[in-house]
Amino acid sequence: MNQLTTSWMWPIDDGINALRIDVDRKMMRWYAAIGCACTDDDLSIAQTIVEFQTGGAPNNIHLIPDDVLDEINQTLNVLEHKDQDFDRNIHGWGDNEL
Repeated sequence: MNQLTTSWMWPIDDGINALRIDVDRKMMRWYAAIGCACTDDDLSIAQTIVEFQTGGAPNNIHLIPDDVLDEINQTLNVLEHKDQDFDRNIHGWGDNEL
């Protein structure tokens, strides 16, 4: 089985944007125009997966390349299916019982 991609970086005009998905918390952490780790300030923006699916990336995150966006959506689809499988199994709704 392949490792699920949960973080991405892509170049923009004034730096690099990035995204990291926290699978356990179902949170997305976006980083806009990162340049260096010169301070301890956390300049990231947290967003739930549901917020992303209904409204897209935060306003200050621009120019997500199509291939990166495709990979993000593939990861979210895999996570959604894993949650559905977990819900079926935890409630005793195994595939054989449906």
